[in-house]
Amino acid sequence: MPRVILIGERKAKIKDYLQQGGSMIVIPSEDMNSRNVNSLLSGYGFSYGNKLVVSQEITDINYAHPLFVNVFKDRIENFQYPNVKEYYTLNGNASNILSYANAAPFLANKENVFVFTASIEYANSNFKSSPLIVPSVYAIALQSRKLAALYYNMGRDNSIDIPELMQQDRIISIQKEGEEFIPMQQSIGKKTRLWFSEYPKAPGTYELKNTKQNRSLSFNYSRDESNLSYLEIESMQGVTIRRSISELFNEFENDNAVTSLWKWFAILALLFILTEVIIQKVLT
Repeated sequence: MPRVILIGERKAKIKDYLQQGGSMIVIPSEDMNSRNVNSLLSGYGFSYGNKLVVSQEITDINYAHPLFVNVFKDRIENFQYPNVKEYYTLNGNASNILSYANAAPFLANKENVFVFTASIEYANSNFKSSPLIVPSVYAIALQSRKLAALYYNMGRDNSIDIPELMQQDRIISIQKEGEEFIPMQQSIGKKTRLWFSEYPKAPGTYELKNTKQNRSLSFNYSRDESNLSYLEIESMQGVTIRRSISELFNEFENDNAVTSLWKWFAILALLFILTEVIIQKVLT
C-alpha cells in the first residue's frame, strides 16, 4: 500500500520501496522547493516546470487509464468541476489521469509513481471536497497490490499477488481434476505475482499448489455475449418514425382508403362488360 514519502529520505530507500511493488504519490505544496523535488523525480523520467498562477478547472477524466478500470460505472458529465488557483507544469513522458480544461495534467503517473501538479490544500484547491478524490487515491492504493477477484475471464490478461516470497526451487502451479499448468510468475518484493493469459483452457475452480496459501481461483467464459446492446432507431435505414399514436392510425386509415379503391374499379369493370354483352344481344 502507498505510504507518505518524505523528500529528505534517501533515494535508495525510495527506489527499493517502489521495486517491492509500492506506490509513491507526490503532492506539491504552495511554497515547494522545485529543485529538491525534481532531484527525486528526475530518476523516474519527469520533473516540475514553471508555476502558473492562473485558475483552472479539472474537467477531464481518462477513463481508459488502468487506474480507473472498473472504477466508474458510467462516464461523469456535467458535475461540479474542482478547480485550482495555481499549478505547476509537468515535464516528461507521463500518462495523464486527471487533466485541466487546457489539457495540462493535474494527476499523472509513470509506472507506480503518481504526481499531482497542484497543491490540494483548501487554500489552493477544492479537490479534497470533490467526488474525484476518493476513487483516485483509493485506486492508487489498490494499484500496489493485485487483489484476487471473484472470478477471471479466460483468454484475458489477469494477474494476482500471492503474499509469499517463493524460493528458487519452488514454483506455484494451478491444478483442477488432474489438469495442471504453471502460470508465469515473478517475485516482487515480499510477494509473488502470477499472470494468466492463454491458460487455463477450461472453466472451473483451480487450486494453488506448492504454496502456503490455501486459495482457489475461479475461471469462466466471458459474458460479453450477454451484454445486449441495441441500435438507435434513428440510425436504422428504411424505418419511419411516428411520434404519436393518432398520427399512426390516421396514416393507416389513409393507406386503407387508397388501397380499397381497387374494389370499385373491379365492380365498374364487370358492369361495363355486362353492359357490352347486353348491347350486343339487343343489336343482334
